[in-house]
Amino acid sequence: MIRFPIILLVSASLLASGCGAQDFGDLPEDPKERALLCTRAGVMLIGATPSKDKERFDRVSAKGRELANANGFYSLFPGSNEDPGKALGAEATIQSAVGSHWATTINTCFKAYGIEEEPVPELPREPYERTVVCAAAIAYDNLGGRDMDAEARIIYDPQAGYLLHKAAILAGGADKLATANDDATALLGQVMTAGTARAWAAECRRSDPKIDKAAAALPTDDAAALTICDDVLSFAEEGGLAKGAKESAPAKRYAAVYRTVHAQFSAMPTPASEAIEAAIKAVAESGRLDQIGDRCVARFGS
Repeated sequence: MIRFPIILLVSASLLASGCGAQDFGDLPEDPKERALLCTRAGVMLIGATPSKDKERFDRVSAKGRELANANGFYSLFPGSNEDPGKALGAEATIQSAVGSHWATTINTCFKAYGIEEEPVPELPREPYERTVVCAAAIAYDNLGGRDMDAEARIIYDPQAGYLLHKAAILAGGADKLATANDDATALLGQVMTAGTARAWAAECRRSDPKIDKAAAALPTDDAAALTICDDVLSFAEEGGLAKGAKESAPAKRYAAVYRTVHAQFSAMPTPASEAIEAAIKAVAESGRLDQIGDRCVARFGS
């Protein structure tokens, strides 16, 4: 869990920012919005740095104060020199605003104000670990600052759900699906702390186009298609990780068809383990769950 040591941004003396032309990149054009974004990212950097590593902690704290001085935070938000939290907001507000991207945003801010950039963590290289980290990063990034339902599972996000099916196959088969979800859930806290979810999610999408667009059609055999749809719709009906997602129109549509599909699936002879394995593999080879779910709706919906 990130600490939010906002008090460390209190500046003993204000510094004048440079007068030369600056490259603000993708940062907001409005000086006040830019100062708030960069200073919040600085708070996240300080909070994510272990205080027991005194040399690094002191260094990033000083850089955070330097950035706040350089971007005009203290003058743009009167009174913030005594109480930065008034302008920055509560911990939940800061996390919601920059939690998924602060590690890359802070470097854009540092570059704009001539401050040395910080190293950014990279995605793991091992295929299974990379896939579950991608699932966690995409699920968190897709929240878009909304509150996460405490009961939600990573697999409820349609893009992350596809990746977890893929991870299960990498780990040995269909019976590893729950483990893959648990592993992604365990990594979610690290992803939130790293501040790289948005950058990692973009990298994951570039390396696997099926995250954004499912590729395969349902099998023509009804039993095989029902096995796939029973799996996919059981997750798609949740609508995602955000609070209230299950009440969205798409989630309700998936839920209605899931009831029909599950009734037909339950009336079938119990599928052999090979059929279950084939279904999970088919999802792992197809792509995002909601788009497979749409095909299930078209095939089995009334």
